[in-house]
Amino acid sequence: MDDRQTAYEEVTRQMVIGLENGFNDFKTEIRKEFAKQNIKIEHLANRLPVWATILISILSGLLCGLIGTKI
Repeated sequence: MDDRQTAYEEVTRQMVIGLENGFNDFKTEIRKEFAKQNIKIEHLANRLPVWATILISILSGLLCGLIGTKI
């Protein structure tokens, strides 16, 4: 009976080790995905605010208008 229990324990241990390895791989993949998302979020956060974009557009338009009237 000890041999059967030992074989069962060995099989169970191998299954648990397989599950642990799979879970660790899953955690690694999730961390990689979160890192990618954080990079994308930081990229969006480093954009100019809307008011600055509008101001640059207006000033560029005025500059082009002034240059156009002088030519």
